[in-house]
Amino acid sequence: MQEKEIYIIRHGETDMNKRNMVQGRGVNSVLNEHGHRQAKAFFEAYRHIPFEIAYSSSLTRTIQTIQPFVQLGIEHRAMTRNR
Repeated sequence: MQEKEIYIIRHGETDMNKRNMVQGRGVNSVLNEHGHRQAKAFFEAYRHIPFEIAYSSSLTRTIQTIQPFVQLGIEHRAMTRNR
């Protein structure tokens, strides 16, 4: 059995996060300037990891956070929540 490592991160900051407002899945907000810097910092720190795939929710802020990895050609799957 092959061992795998899983990295779990939270999306970068949004304006609603900054105001301490809970967004949940009902609000599809975008990253603010600080959130884009956080996403870039994460990318710079982990770009050397040979990720096979990146999973995210289908929310814009989560996709924006991992976008630099997707641009490297890493497969991305945006997951939707089915009830």
